[in-house]
Amino acid sequence: MLELKTKILYYQNLYYNLNYSEVPDSEYDKLIKELIYLENKYPNYLDNNSPTQVVSSLKDSHFKKIKHLSSMLSLDNVFDEFKYVKFHQNLFVKFKDFNINFCCELKFDGLAVNLIYKKGILSTASTRGNGIYGEDITDNALTIRSIPKELKGDNIPSLIEIRGEIFMMRDDFINLNKDRNINKKFSNPRNAASGSLRQKDALITSKRKLYFICHSYGIWHGDLIPFSHYDCLNKIHSWGIPISNYNSVFQKTEEILNFYYKILNKRSLLKFDIDGIVIKLNKLKLQKKIGNTSKFPKWAIAFKFPAKEKLTQVKNVIFNVGRTGMITPVACLKPIYISGVKISYASLHSIKEIQRLDLYINDFVNIRRAGDVIPQIVNVVKSYRSNNNIIKISIPKNCFFCGSKLFTLYKKSILKCSGQLICSAQLKKSIKHFVSKNAFNILGLGEKIINKLVDGRYIKDIADLFYLNIDILSSIYKIASKNSSNIINSINKSRRIELHKLIYAFGIHEVGDVLSFNLSKNFISISNFMAADFDTLVSVRGVGKRTANNIINFFQSNKNINVINKLFKQIKVYDHKTNYKYSIFYNKSIVFSGLFYKINRILLKEKLINLGARINSNVSYKTDFLIAGNSKSNKIILAKKLNIKILNEDEIISFLD
Repeated sequence: MLELKTKILYYQNLYYNLNYSEVPDSEYDKLIKELIYLENKYPNYLDNNSPTQVVSSLKDSHFKKIKHLSSMLSLDNVFDEFKYVKFHQNLFVKFKDFNINFCCELKFDGLAVNLIYKKGILSTASTRGNGIYGEDITDNALTIRSIPKELKGDNIPSLIEIRGEIFMMRDDFINLNKDRNINKKFSNPRNAASGSLRQKDALITSKRKLYFICHSYGIWHGDLIPFSHYDCLNKIHSWGIPISNYNSVFQKTEEILNFYYKILNKRSLLKFDIDGIVIKLNKLKLQKKIGNTSKFPKWAIAFKFPAKEKLTQVKNVIFNVGRTGMITPVACLKPIYISGVKISYASLHSIKEIQRLDLYINDFVNIRRAGDVIPQIVNVVKSYRSNNNIIKISIPKNCFFCGSKLFTLYKKSILKCSGQLICSAQLKKSIKHFVSKNAFNILGLGEKIINKLVDGRYIKDIADLFYLNIDILSSIYKIASKNSSNIINSINKSRRIELHKLIYAFGIHEVGDVLSFNLSKNFISISNFMAADFDTLVSVRGVGKRTANNIINFFQSNKNINVINKLFKQIKVYDHKTNYKYSIFYNKSIVFSGLFYKINRILLKEKLINLGARINSNVSYKTDFLIAGNSKSNKIILAKKLNIKILNEDEIISFLD
């Protein structure tokens, strides 16, 4: 129990006083639950200073302390349907003679604050602190636009405590981190909001984009207090205080569970972080009747979402080679599940990332799925580290696959293999790219067959694909004669290729499919493209200085030219032909969103670029058309706000016809 208390207090100090989360919420909650279990089992060892009995820690800081007019309590948590239903049913039994309902809200992942308004004027603002005393952040709060200095409207109380969360939008968090030193980056928007609000200099806070949202209140001295929590929030909103648009009132368990899953599914689409929903008994007199514990209100509960971050251990670090020779360190993890997905590996991106994290093998780390997709190491949990067990990560000097020397790029942050065409790892990735749909579109050549062809020395470069035959393919284990025949037929079909697809197939670093179209439009033929100088290349839309140098270096390599000449003996390249002279899409910015069922998305993109369109990834005020498939994405919402023309599948097909 002492060990648990020590750990919890250590993490509380980091979180509340240093704006840093060393472990994910799920790990912290697990420690709290374990301590509660032991305190219930051994009540003689329970003391009033236990982390389970107080709201949080509050150490000395540069802010003076303010006593709240009424206690700022925390919320009890549940993590599954069964425990929520138990909470719900207990209240129904307790108030069986009343017609009860519940106010459901989003649980914002920010910093809890208390605003005191006297006669409608903001008097003080403070953090929650230990629930009794908070830190005076009045000067900093006054710089936040969503916190009004004066309340406007009718029946404003003579004295009121308005409570809520200060948070940061995800995009603003990303932009803030871009401008910070790599060792001083915030780990998440919550820490960024907390660090920004607790600055000594309010001028710094004013430059950070912070938002306030009200979720409750404390003292309310006034004659006309609404009867329900939901109505109180709406009344506060009428005075100019922001509240959530998602606040809803429900009665039945099924309705609340539906709300929970609806918000869970929307979670990744929101522009801010939430970690669950909060369910509150709606009628104020019933809240007062049931009361509070020393730490939690008995009439409210937080129903938290499954963890987006989890703790696991790094078992090893391997170094993968990409098709351009770039070396990517990858952490091999003790497998964990996040949102139902098994996570065993996480990219470390570069040597600098290993140094920034101060990562060792056998370290415990926090893992999140960035964008709900890509596994990412958030930080190392150094309090779990044992110096006897950790092993320093050895940075290789030679390629594991071909033995060639490695050299560094971009201020020694990136490793690259010098082996090029003799490196089997690069060759395998290059062939996989070469046969892909946007390139030669050779069907049947999956990763396993490519590996066998390279390992068996049947293919020594990309041009060798066109020298394969059925006998070679049939000799490879587990390739049936019918599959071999289909692969050869697909290779033969691909011998006639359009210029933009060939440029993309070369796999030149930073030359993607959209830029390949632009290059093919500008140079018309492969010979013009190969002979282009630096000034001509940078004049093409989308080609920067680095990309121009990548293209020039690619064609200055004798090894590459030999392979290309060998390839030209086997293929026919069609010069780029345009028909966009009278097109309404000429020089227009186009963005795609959603799934398409009536037309192939890649084919649609090709047709539009052939008509002179510019394809972009994100909607902005410069976007001319949004082509929307089956989707309810944020792109559509933003396009409507910006009055951008939205075309559905039928409309775009009609335009093209």
